[in-house]
Amino acid sequence: MAFNRTILRKLAFIFVLLITLFLLHPKLTDEDQMEESLRILIPSLFVSDSSLFHPLLRQGTFQPVDDPKLTDLSAYLVVNAKTGEVYSAFNATRRVSPASLTKLMTAMVSLDVASPSSQLIASGRAATQEPTVLGVQVGEVFTLAELIPAMIATSANDAATIIGEEVLHRYNGNEQIFVALMNKKSDALGLGDTHFTNTQGFDDPGQYSNAYDLTRLAHFAYGNYPLIRKSAGTIYATIDKSPRHGFYHLPNWNALLGTYPGVDGLKIGYTEEAKHSTIVTATRDETQLIVVVIGAPSIIDRDLAAATLLNLGFDREQKPGVYVSESLIKPRIDEWNALRQKILKELENKIE
Repeated sequence: MAFNRTILRKLAFIFVLLITLFLLHPKLTDEDQMEESLRILIPSLFVSDSSLFHPLLRQGTFQPVDDPKLTDLSAYLVVNAKTGEVYSAFNATRRVSPASLTKLMTAMVSLDVASPSSQLIASGRAATQEPTVLGVQVGEVFTLAELIPAMIATSANDAATIIGEEVLHRYNGNEQIFVALMNKKSDALGLGDTHFTNTQGFDDPGQYSNAYDLTRLAHFAYGNYPLIRKSAGTIYATIDKSPRHGFYHLPNWNALLGTYPGVDGLKIGYTEEAKHSTIVTATRDETQLIVVVIGAPSIIDRDLAAATLLNLGFDREQKPGVYVSESLIKPRIDEWNALRQKILKELENKIE
C-alpha cells in the first residue's frame, strides 16, 4: 500500500511539473507561427534561372497598336517567349486586379509544396464559393492533380479554395500561410508590383499585379509546370466519379483553343473590377508568343483582342496572321452556355 502511495505521489509531482512547464513556456503568437511555417516551407518553392525573364528591358519605347479591337483595353502586352522581345505594350506597368490569372500562382505554389496525389477535403466554405465553380459537396475528397485542371481550365473558385485551405495541413499550415507563400514566390520571381491576398483572384485592394509581371508569371508557369501546361491546353476534360467524390465537367473557357492555330493556353479571368482578362500562349514553328489582355468589355472582345496581338507578334516573325472573327468565337460561347445549363441542372439534381 505504501509502495502504491509513493508511486502516486511521484506521478502527481510529474503531472504538476508538466502543467507548470506548459504554463510557463512562452506561447507562439500567430505571427510567430506563420514565420516558423514559412521558414520551413520557403525552401520548397521552385525558382530557376528562367525567372530572370525580363521582357520589358526597354520599357517605355513601345507604341500602342492602332486597332479598334484594342481600344477599350486597360492594358496589354505581346512578347516573344524565347527572346523576350516585346512587339507591343500598353499600360504594361499599370496596376490592375489580376482576377483569376491569380490561379497560376496558386497552382504553382501548390505543386511546389505538395504531391499531385495529395488528398484534399472540400470544406463548407469551399462548397459555397461562387460564381465559377465545380459545385463540390462538403466532405468530398479530391487529389491535387484533379483540382489543378479544375482551377486552370475551368477557373473553379471552389477548387482554388480547397487547395488554399488543405495543401498545407501536413505542415500545420492554413490558407493565410499559403497566400504568404504565394507572395514569397512572387518576390523570388522578381515580380516587383504583384501581391496576393487570396487564392481565387477575388478583387481586393491588396490583390494586384500588372501586365508586365503577369507575362513573367505566365512564362514561368508555362515553362516549368507540365500539369499546368497540359490543363491549360485541354479544351474539355472531366473528373470522373469515384467513391471519394462525384462526376464533374471541366470545360476550358479559352475560346482561342482550337480556333487560333498554335494556341495552347493559358488562363482566363474575370471580376467586376478587372473585367475580362486573359493570358494566351501560342507556338507556331519555333516562335512562341505570350499575350496578356486586361480589361476587355466582354469575352468576345477579350479573345478578338488576343487574336489581334497574336497576329502582330507572328507577323513580326514573318508568319501569316489568322483572321478570327466574332462568328468563329461565338460557337464556342454557345457550347459553353449549353454545357453551363447542363451542369446547373446536374447540380440541382445532386442537391435534391
